[in-house]
Amino acid sequence: MKLSIVLAVCAILTWLMVYGVKKMMEADEKYRSALKAKKQGHH
Repeated sequence: MKLSIVLAVCAILTWLMVYGVKKMMEADEKYRSALKAKKQGHH
């Protein structure tokens, strides 16, 4: 295997990891804001 291929694979994996973490954080924020809305609705 060439070094450039290894670097490309590492770059793709790193990008996927960052993308996945961002998506998870966005989903978490939506979930928390939904919970807050529900709690406010009960009061």
